[in-house]
This record gives sequence, structure tokens and C-alpha cells, in this order.
Amino acid sequence: MAAAMKAQSCWSSCGLPNDKTPSRQAEGIISMSGGDALIRGEADAPPLHGTAAVATTTPFSASCVVHIRGGGAASDEEYISDSEFKCGESDVEEPTKFSTVLSVPETLLLRDWMFHHSLIQRAQGSSGIDKQYIEKAARIALSLATILLKQHVSDSNGFMPEREICIDNVLVTTLDEDVQSEFVQQTILPRYGWGAASYSQRIAICNLGGIFFELFSLGDKPPRKDPSTILTSVAPLSLDYVQKMIDEDDTQKSTKKQARQEEKNEDEDVPYTLLQNAGIPHSICRLVSDMLENSGGIFSHDNSVATFSDAVSDLRQMVEKPESFLHDPLKMRTPSIPKKLYCRDDALKQCLDVAQQVVDSDSIFDRHSRSAIMLSGCSGSGKSRLVQEVSTRLQKKGWQYLYCKFDQAEGMRPMRKITSAIDRFLLDITFDRDGGEEIRSRITNAFNDEDLKNLFDVIPTLKYLVSSGDTPLLDSESEHRKLDPVELSSALVSNYKMYRSIAMLLKSISSASQPLLLCMDDLQWSDKASVELIYSLLVHIDQMVNEESRLLLIGCYRSDEECPVALKVEEITRGSRVSVTNVNLKALSPDDVNIIVSDALCYPRRLTRPLANVITMKTSGNPLFIKEFLTSLAAENLLSYSLSRHKWQWDEELIQVRTVSDNVAKLLTRKLLRLSEHVLSSLSILSCFGSEVLESVLINVRDVCSNPDVITGLECAAAEGLVEKKKGSYRFSHDMIQKAVDDYIEPNGRQKMLLELAETLLKRTGEDRDDAVLFIIVDFVNRVGPNPNFVSSADKRARYAALNLRAGEKASIVPDYKSVCEYVESGINFLGEDNWKPNHYHLSLALFKHAAIGQWALGNTTLMSDRINEVCHKAKVFEDKLEVLDVLIHSLGMDGASASKSIEHCSCVLEQLGEVFPSPIQNEYIVEELSKRKTRLLDILPTNTEAMSVMVHPLKVQSMRFLYLLLYFSHQQKDKIFPLVACRMVDMTLEFGLHEFSSVGIAGMALSYYTVFADVDTAYRLGKVAVNMAISQGQKSFPEVASIVHGMVYVWREPLQAVLPPLLESYNTAKSGKTTTALVNAMLYTYRAYFSGSPLKKLDQEMTGFLSRMAHHKRVALYLLMIPVSNAISAFSGGPTRDAWEGIGQCKDDDENLKTAIQHKELTLYECIVALKMMRCFIFRDLDESQTIVTNCQELLESMGHGLVVHLATAYRVFYSGLIAFHCFRDSLDRCWINIGNSSIAKMESWSDGCKWNFENKLLLLQAESDYALGNMNSAAEKYRQAVESSRQHRFVHEEAIACELASLFHQKMNDQELSNRYMKRSIECYKTWGAHTKAMALT
Repeated sequence: MAAAMKAQSCWSSCGLPNDKTPSRQAEGIISMSGGDALIRGEADAPPLHGTAAVATTTPFSASCVVHIRGGGAASDEEYISDSEFKCGESDVEEPTKFSTVLSVPETLLLRDWMFHHSLIQRAQGSSGIDKQYIEKAARIALSLATILLKQHVSDSNGFMPEREICIDNVLVTTLDEDVQSEFVQQTILPRYGWGAASYSQRIAICNLGGIFFELFSLGDKPPRKDPSTILTSVAPLSLDYVQKMIDEDDTQKSTKKQARQEEKNEDEDVPYTLLQNAGIPHSICRLVSDMLENSGGIFSHDNSVATFSDAVSDLRQMVEKPESFLHDPLKMRTPSIPKKLYCRDDALKQCLDVAQQVVDSDSIFDRHSRSAIMLSGCSGSGKSRLVQEVSTRLQKKGWQYLYCKFDQAEGMRPMRKITSAIDRFLLDITFDRDGGEEIRSRITNAFNDEDLKNLFDVIPTLKYLVSSGDTPLLDSESEHRKLDPVELSSALVSNYKMYRSIAMLLKSISSASQPLLLCMDDLQWSDKASVELIYSLLVHIDQMVNEESRLLLIGCYRSDEECPVALKVEEITRGSRVSVTNVNLKALSPDDVNIIVSDALCYPRRLTRPLANVITMKTSGNPLFIKEFLTSLAAENLLSYSLSRHKWQWDEELIQVRTVSDNVAKLLTRKLLRLSEHVLSSLSILSCFGSEVLESVLINVRDVCSNPDVITGLECAAAEGLVEKKKGSYRFSHDMIQKAVDDYIEPNGRQKMLLELAETLLKRTGEDRDDAVLFIIVDFVNRVGPNPNFVSSADKRARYAALNLRAGEKASIVPDYKSVCEYVESGINFLGEDNWKPNHYHLSLALFKHAAIGQWALGNTTLMSDRINEVCHKAKVFEDKLEVLDVLIHSLGMDGASASKSIEHCSCVLEQLGEVFPSPIQNEYIVEELSKRKTRLLDILPTNTEAMSVMVHPLKVQSMRFLYLLLYFSHQQKDKIFPLVACRMVDMTLEFGLHEFSSVGIAGMALSYYTVFADVDTAYRLGKVAVNMAISQGQKSFPEVASIVHGMVYVWREPLQAVLPPLLESYNTAKSGKTTTALVNAMLYTYRAYFSGSPLKKLDQEMTGFLSRMAHHKRVALYLLMIPVSNAISAFSGGPTRDAWEGIGQCKDDDENLKTAIQHKELTLYECIVALKMMRCFIFRDLDESQTIVTNCQELLESMGHGLVVHLATAYRVFYSGLIAFHCFRDSLDRCWINIGNSSIAKMESWSDGCKWNFENKLLLLQAESDYALGNMNSAAEKYRQAVESSRQHRFVHEEAIACELASLFHQKMNDQELSNRYMKRSIECYKTWGAHTKAMALT
């Protein structure tokens, strides 16, 4: 209080009137509630404009001089004269320099705001205009320019008068650290005539430049031109004046232009120089000077700021990036594009939106509807940079990021890029003790030991991650699992064996709290195995991810090159519930290019626009090309920075006529030529390895190809931005740089370099070399090939062939059969004429066997046959042929037209192995063989399976494999040999020990006891023995056993709905290793789900995945069996007919498939088609067609032979045959129909005795129809009621619908309309529940 009174006394002693003291506010303009500013007294302080409240914290010094000017006036004439006063003697004994606290109002006139800051600077002892003030002044300038820009755009009929665009009409508001400004008075004047709008804007810009000059110079007035040369009126230009200007001759125009240029040269540097001398940054000097050049209106020079948008653009760059555009950066003036994402905001938003959907969705279906992004664009369009930006933002939100980049030179390294990327990712997790523990736990819970060991071969780090503490797993070397070719062929290890494991691993890595972003870059170069893995992830992503998992896949590929993954995108979106978000990066526009050029030069966009237009034309808007083109312009001195004039200089005409390469690679090649030979050689060696190579590998070849030190050369290339070093590996900064290096190397020079690298790696790495090094060596030699000019030695060719065989075996583990074929075919080519020579026999045998296996897996049956024939002709002993004969039998069995031939070939092979079967086979002999074994099996097997030894006899082991094949295909063909094969497998097990397929033989016996003796009890007991044996053997054969026991035996004893989970589980288990077995289980599951009344929509969705896999693996016979179910679902649900697989032809037509089945005696296919057609025709009441089907079926089955195997489809054929027969009898009274119906009832009674759950409702409905046909109406009514109730109790909703419909028709005939209506209403409800909307609508 004493200090405040002392301050008031000081103001009064100066003689100021009371109404001009600082305690009084300016009228309506200044708010006194601003923040405080510390003021230190100075004798030469400039005058204070406006009103301020001053309170002292220390007594005034005697030397303090304060200048005060009264507030509120808006013009110089109204200003109150400055008053100068000195404070009196201080009460303090020792005079001290005073400090005062100046309360700065929130709102001030711009002049007063400037003065306040001048006082602050003086108080802080600053000699010039400080950096902070310049940044605040830039924000004020941006506010004013933005106001005028908006006004100019919106107020199209007028503009502010010149007199209002002045510093005394500007108000400044301070809010926290931000400052804003506005014009106090804004009057809009109308525009008149042509040119007035442009002229008024330029004059306004000039006046605004004057405000900026005073603002940045802290009050200095801008220099003014001779008034006689300036147009000061805003009046419009007359048409006469304009016409006079146009009519001037060229000489006059040239003279005037020259005069204006001379005047410009004299005056243009004056404002710039004045501001520069005041310490203002060059960017401000340039902008203000160019704005003041508008004093000539529309006749201003070219560099003048022509529009408010240009001024706003300059200022916004200064405000947003002050270090680059406002202050003078202390760096070399060379073009340097910042590492950021440019002009891809829409694409970035799309990606982030999809990522948010993955995180936010509550249901699996919703989350997977947007689970993948396919990002395309030409080379250099910024795909990788976009992904990097997406990953950076998502990682800040807790996402994990796994990045994989494919390489053009990696075509024969199966999934190496993906597995290496996962390996590096897990390595980081291994050393993360906190975050890695949760992931480690999820992985160990998701896998069993065997599955983990399979992954250890391709992802070594996984071994260390899942190990806890110092376990033997960490210290001992991992056991390499070499896949036996016999196992490959007989077990049919599919391409999905490793895919599922990797998918499960990714599932385990990701979680709701740690979502996983998986990026795969340059997919156009992905190998076959990687393509199939990605395809599998997309199609079956709903099976891979559970409620806890969150995974987003981003795939990047070049739109101007063929991409194997992109070719499958349409198939994925059509055949799966996962839709893919497609993002295409197009060329940048001139405005986008200008943003990049401006940032690269740290130069305003209004000044770089002409250069950007030229660059756009030369580069077609390609971001990478833009970067390299800018660099080349600077290197060739076509673009340079003038230190004296502080501006960039270029000659547009020279740049336009400059010859430019038609692609980025050629431009980069010119850049490479400026490098030293050492660096070029190092880059050439790196390009041989591909886009990336580990430093540990390079160490082995650091002194090859006359290069003193490859690693040192790559370090120099990294300094040039051509190479990056990350996590112990070197890689090209962009694949176009790699292409430029590739183009630089001469073809012959490359061949020599590849061989030298291969030989050096062979010598410096041992036989136990890492798989990655093996693939590198093999790729090197294969890229050279068996060219005699480079590989002339026979021993060297044999060595390279052996390396290819080893690589093929490694690829089999993945498995990737495309790579297997490429490796072994290369090995065959290396041997050439030396194939099958005595010293190369075993090598040739192994190569041709693997070739046969691989070609069949890929569906190349012609090449497969060639390789099989080669082995069969060249093999020395019969045992050497077994593996390829295995492949041949499989291929014949899976071909719908050649399935019967597989039985013949199998029988021939078994005869050679000593397993002979009688021919022809009599029914009595079958009965005798089964009867002899019944007691022995039931007494011995249940108690002695665990104590039995393992089969080791080599011929018997081979025999069991072919017996299994014969068992499978004889069942498919309903051949009588089926029970005998099962007996032989059981006998061999009891005599020689357990085999992988021993449990399958017992399962075959179980099915045989049912089909031959109708002995459900024995069949059921043996089925349980087979299941328990499969489980005790580690479930290796469980899928095969499940297909027989659950799919064909248990259906006669257990509820049909109960066999569905085991069949589906067996499918999911087997598809990772045994494709055929998996798809057999899928087919069995589909039929049993359909016959049990599963919802049609859900079943149809499941069939999509089954059919896709069958088509992919060319399992024609199984695919044909699925088509009748697909057609029936389409008919009942009203959905579209499924598009057929092109490889099968007219397979979607049931009538055509019936002809095929009859022609090739495919009894299983025939019976399935007939059963489903009968069902469909009867339900839709197409009774004439139904009658024809039943008649033809009876005749054909009698002529073709029934065989001994009874399918579930047989029961349904019998059921619907009976229903149709009773209907036909009511219409025709033909006793033959009664005989067919009674036969159906008799068979259904037998089946119902074995399993009341599955067959009682069908028996009751047949009996009801029989009573109705024979006139037993009371009994019929009761049977209908019981049939409906039994169907409901046993959960056969579709058969409840049929029973209700038939009951309704019966009671309608009996004139009981009320009961008929009730049954019909219930029937419609059941059809709808089932999903048969077409039938429900027909009844309605």
C-alpha cells in the first residue's frame, strides 16, 4: 500500500491532470485485467501510448524517467503531449535501481502493445528485437492477414477503405501465451468497374505491409515512394484507359516496362535493408518488402505479394515452423526434404479409422469386417512412409508393430522375409522383461511342445522367448526336424501346415491391450509361401483371432506391377466375410509438390510455386522422384542459394529444357556415377544380397570382388542417404536405389560377382551353416544357372545340385512347394546329362522324388507324371519307387474321374509288397473273415494297446501306408475290398506292432461290422477302441479315425448333433498338416450338419472356407460331393447359387454331376446327389420329379451294385424314397409304391433300434404316411403328432417343419381346418428357423 501511494504521488508531482493518470482506463478500448510485466526504469525509455496502471515494488530511483501519454485517442492530432518527469529522492538510504510491475491489459491498441514489449526488452537488457517478440508479432500479422483474406473472399461486393488498414486501427488481445489481433473499425466500400477488385487488394496488401513494417521494427515508419508515382485512389479503371494500354506498340510497352524495372531496382531493397539493419529475420524482410511493392496497384513487380492468401501462406509457415521459415536457420542452404508424410492426409485417416475399428468393435464379426488394408501406388509414391506414419501413431496408443519388406531377389527363399521379421520382433520382446512376459505366457498357453518345435526351425528366437530361466532349451542346440519325403507324400503335409502355426503365433502376440499392426511391404515380390500365408490370414482371419486378439494387416504393393497378393484380393472380398480396405496413392498435384519444395528449401510457397510447377511436370508428381530431382538440380548448380541476397535462385527455362530421365532409377544412376569406386562396389555387393543383409553375413564377404572393405563402403553410402543401417543389418533406403545399382552392374560382371560371393560363403561357413546363409548361397548359384561359361566343372555342378536338394528339403518344412519345385528343378538342371549316373544316382532319385511331390502339391499333374515316370524307369529297386507311387495313387484318388484307378494301383503296389487280396471277392468270404476276428478284437485290443510295441519292419511300415490309402479309396467307391483291408491292417498291427494308421484299421473294422452285420454294438465298441488308441498315440491319426468313427459309426448310435464338434475339430487339426484328411472331415461335417438341421446361413458361411480350400488343393472328388449341399442351401434359403470352381467345369449342376457319377461308378457321389434331390423335390412338392428320381434310383442301384458300405446319405435316401412312395400310392394305388415304402419303414426300424434319437422321428413320419395311404386315419393322426413331437425333442427343426406340413395336409383332408392351420403355422416357423425362407414364403 505504501508503495502504491508513493507511485501515485510520483504521478501527481509531474503535473498531470487527474483524469490522465494511469489509474484511468481508455474509453471502451483497454481492459485493465491483463497480466503483470516487470519494468526496470530507464532514462531514455520511449513514450507509453495508452493507459496503464503502475505499482512499484521498490522505491523509485532518482534517475528514473517515465514517459506517459494519455489514452483513448485514435489519431496523432488527438494525442496528448508526452510528459517527462523525474521521481523525487528515494526514502531508501542507499539509492537502488527500481523495478516496477506493469499490469499489462488483455486488450491494447497495437501501438501500446508494441511499447509494452519495448519496455520489457529494455528491462531485460536486450539490445535488439528478441526472438520471442518476433514470433508474437508474426502471430499478430497472421491474424490481420487472415481477417482481410476472409473479408476479401466473403465480401465479394466491397473492401475495407485504405485509411482503415493502418496501425492505429488494430487491437491486440493477449490470452495466455497466444496473441490475436483485429481491426477496430471495418467499413466495407463497394467495388466498381473492371480491375477494381485486384487493384483494391494490392493497395490493401501494401497498407498491411506498412503495418507489418512498424510492428516488426517496433514503431519505425516504412519508407514511402514518390506520391506522384503511386495511384492512391481506389476508383475503377475506365475502359478507355484500359483500351489505350492495350493499343500501345511494343516499343512503348518495352520502354515503360524498363522504366518500371529501373524504378523497382532503385526502391525494392530500401524496406528490406531497413528491416535487416534492425535485426529482423530475412523472411520478414522479404515478405514486408514484397507487400510494400504493391504501392503501384496492378502494375506492381512480379515478386510482390499479389493476394492475401499468399501473405497468409507465408505467415502461417512462419508461425507453424518458426525455426525453418521465420528465423534464419544456421544450416547449409541445400535442398533437404524433411522425413515426414506429405499430402496423404486422406489415406492416413483411412488407415487410422480402420485401426480404430479393430480396437473398438465388440464382436468378432464387426472387428474382422475391416481387418486388412491393401495399400497400392507406383514406386516412390510414399507407401512405406505412410505405413511408417501409421505405425508411429498407433505405437503411441500401445500397438505393437511388425514390419516385413519383401525383396525382388528373395523369390526362392520361402517365407524368409516374414519369418525373419517375426524373429527380429520376438528378439526385442525377449529382452523386454516386463512387456514380454505377458506375450511369452500367451504363446506357451497356445502351443503344445511339438508345434513349438516346428516353429523353432524357422523362427529360432521363439526358442529363447518361451524358455524361462536357464533351461536346457536355452543351452542345448535345437534338434533340426528334417521332413521325410515319405511323410510328405503319405501324410500329405499341406501348404497350410506352417501357415496355421504362424497365424496362431500372431494371435498369441496380439491382444486387446497390445494390438498388433502387421505390415508387409513390396508384396509384388512376395514368394509363393508368403502369398499363401497372407491369403490364409485374410480368408480365415475369423478362425485365427479370438475375443482377446486385435490384428490389423497392411499390405503394400506397386500398382504398376503384377502383385500375386493383389490378384487374390477380389477373391478374398467375394468369398470371405472379411472385406479389404483398398487405399491407392496417386501422383501429387502441383500444390502438393509446392509444399514439399517449400519445406525442402525453407522458402515461402508463393516464391517456390513456379519452380514446383516445373518439377511437377518433370517428375509427374512422384515424391521420390521429386526428392532426387531437387538434389540433382542443386548438384548441377541449376538451383542455388544466394548468401548475399538471402534467396534461392533458379532459371526455369534451363530446368525446363534440361533432359530428364523417364524414371527414377535412371536419375539415381546419374547420382551413383558421382560416387567413388569403393562405394559403388560396396553397393553392388549389397544389391546381390537383395534389399537387406545382416552385417554378420557381410563380415564373411567384406573383402571380396576386389573391394578392400565392403562395410566401410556401405557406411559411406549411408552418409549419402543411399543405405540405412538398422538393428545389425544394412538395407537400401528405397528399392529404386537398389534398382539403380542393379542397372549399373553389367550382366557378366554380376554373374562373376554372384559366384565369387557363393564360393566365399561356402568356404567361410561350415556344413552346419544357418539356413538363411544356405538360401543365400543357393540363390546366388541359381541366378547364375548351369551356364558352362561360369560353371564348367562337373563336380561343381553336382555340388550345386546337392545344395538345391538341401534347400528343397528345408522348404518342405515350411512347407512351400513352389519353392521346393524351384530348388529341386534347379538341381536337376545343374546335373543335366549327369542325372542317374552311378555316382549321382541317390542325388537324382531324391531330386526327382521331391519334384514329383512338389508338382502334385501345386496341381501340375503333367510335370508330376513326367517325374514319376522318370523315377519308375530309372529306379534300381522297387522300394525306390514307393514314394512316387504314393503320390500317383493320391492324385488319382482325388481326381473325380480317376478315383477307381487308385484302387487298382494300390492293389498292385501291395501285391509287390506281399499283401495279396482274393479276386473276385465273395460276400461269404468277407463274413468269414470278420467273424473270425470279432472275439479276438474285443478281448485283446481294449486292454493291450498301450503295451504293444511299435512297428519297425520296413516293408510292413510301407504296406500299412498303402493299406490306409486302399481303405480310404475303397470306402469312397463302396468297394467290397474295404472290410478285408481293415482286417489286414488289424492283423499286421497285432503281429508287428503299432503303426500310425493302426487305429484307422480298427476304425475300418468298426464300420465293417455295422455295414456287414448291422451290429451297432460291436461297431460302437470298436470305434471307442480306435479313438482311445489314436489319443494314446499322441492323436497323430485322430483326424483319420474321427472321419470314420464320428462321421460314419457313431451316427448310428449317438445323436447326430454330437458328432459335429469332433469332426470340426479334426478338420481344424488336420488342415495344418493333412489336407486330404482335413477336407474329408469337412465334407462329413457339412452333410451331418445339413441333415441335423443346422442353420443354413451359418452352414453356408462355413462351406465357403471348405470349398475354397478344396479348390485351392484341387480335391475334385470332395468338391463335387459338396456341390449338392450348396445347391440345396441356395434353393431353400433363396440365396444366389455359388460360383463354381473353374477347374471342375459344370460342377454346380446336379444333373451333370449325376451323369458323371453314373459314368465312373462313383456310388458315394451318386447317392449323395440323389438323397439331396429327393429331399428338395419332396419339400417343394415337385412330386412328379420325385417319382422319376425314386424310380431311376432303384434301377441304377440294382445295376451298379450296392456294395457293403452304408453312408448316412443312404438313410436319408431311404427316408425320402418312402415318403415319396406313399404319396405316389395315394395317387396311383400302384402296389409297387407300397413295397418301396414298406422297405423304407423296415430299414428305418432297424436304424431306430440302434439310435432312437436320430431315426425315431423319421420312422414315425413314415408310419404316419403309410397309415394315411392305407386309410388308417386315427392311427395316422397319432403318428403325425408323435413325429412332430419326436422331431422337436431331438432338435431336428427341418424335419419338424416337414412333419408339421404333412400333418397339416392330412388334417385339411380330414376337414379339421383349425388343427391344420395350427400345424401349418408351426411348419412355417420351423422353416424360417432353419433358414428355408423360400419354402416358408411358398407356404405363406
